[in-house]
Amino acid sequence: MNAIDLQAENRSLKLELKALQQQLDKDNLRNEYEQHLVKQVLEHAARRNFREFPNVEHHHRPFGFYDGDLFLTAKRPEGGLYALLGDFTGHGLAAAIGGMPVSEIFFSMAAKSLSIGEMVTEMNSTLHRLLPDSMFFAATLMELDGKGDRVNLWTGGMQDILWYEPAKNAVRRLASQHPPLGIDNEKEFDANFSRLYCRRGDTFLLYTDGLVESRNPEGDEFGTQRLEAVFQRQPNNAMETVLGTFDAFICDHQQTDDITLAKIVCQGV
Repeated sequence: MNAIDLQAENRSLKLELKALQQQLDKDNLRNEYEQHLVKQVLEHAARRNFREFPNVEHHHRPFGFYDGDLFLTAKRPEGGLYALLGDFTGHGLAAAIGGMPVSEIFFSMAAKSLSIGEMVTEMNSTLHRLLPDSMFFAATLMELDGKGDRVNLWTGGMQDILWYEPAKNAVRRLASQHPPLGIDNEKEFDANFSRLYCRRGDTFLLYTDGLVESRNPEGDEFGTQRLEAVFQRQPNNAMETVLGTFDAFICDHQQTDDITLAKIVCQGV
């Protein structure tokens, strides 16, 4: 091959590489656009949250561009509130998309003042039909009545809820009673929920496993026991204290999961 042929081949290769690079750039732009479009849809669904409850606080730290954690709140038409905290299997777009049907079911059924038993039944049926076998949705649904002294609670596959009772200056753990949503079929699914009676000022702390399973540089987990101890010391300032203790513990260690923390205080709303 002579010099002229080599130059011609080099020009041809450069043109091919340039065309490939332009195609990659177009594909990347299209992917970025689609990612932002999906995220906007998900954020629009989350905007239906009622954010003016004086007795509800929450903090969320996603692991990536999309996340599988979901925290929703809605008013009960007759007073009180509904709250949902959930965690889809895995990360990324597949986990985030599962939140769309769950959000729609939650808000539409809350507007009709339906029970959390009816809510979880509909959510489970929908997710069992839509999700692949490898995916499920660990979730807690809570309903607080208008006087703030009665809580209905359904939990499936979630971390223990922490319940602080000022009258006893004690924290009680409420373990999950059911499998996550999307696993059982309609015949197997159990929608039974617990009814709890609380006093004004009682506080529930809900969280996803990303919080307690996070590790410090030495490899130690933050853990539920540590969380409970911090919560009991500062129940009224739980969010700030827990997050401050958590940040000091992990010491800028890389986050490996979505993290959500929520506090709900028993009072009339």
